[in-house]
Amino acid sequence: MASLVDEIQAFIESRLRQGRGEATLRRAEVADRFGCAPSQISYVLETRFSLDRGYLVESRRGGGGYVRVKELQVPGWTELVRRVDEAIGDRVAEDRALGAIEWIARAGLVDRLTAAVMQAAVRRETLAVPLPLRDEIRARVLRAMVRAAAAARAGPRQGPRGAG
Repeated sequence: MASLVDEIQAFIESRLRQGRGEATLRRAEVADRFGCAPSQISYVLETRFSLDRGYLVESRRGGGGYVRVKELQVPGWTELVRRVDEAIGDRVAEDRALGAIEWIARAGLVDRLTAAVMQAAVRRETLAVPLPLRDEIRARVLRAMVRAAAAARAGPRQGPRGAG
């Protein structure tokens, strides 16, 4: 059985599909639909629709307030790598790393199998070293995997003639 958070996430994702990558919601209306507090909606937006997962969330509070969720469109692999680098930084926690991997899979840079392998590589059980070193290593490993995937997507580079 799906949790309330999963159900809210699925609802927002369906609205994103209907709106071709953009959805405007009223927090209170979504909360009423699911019989929960508006803070639950905020929690889902903060944890499941963050920048490191490839989403931009704009919020306007007040009586006429809304929440607009946009799926970031990436024009090419180079830009995706740049945006992932920005989102990751020098250290990255496990949940943010897993979210970034979901983003690049959704963008089509890697398939589901590759994403699963990448996720296994950044898990806390795999990187069994103390913090903050673990988060630093995770960021380096993730950036390297994303760059390697982008390079593989770009295809072989042509070197100078006679090199080999």
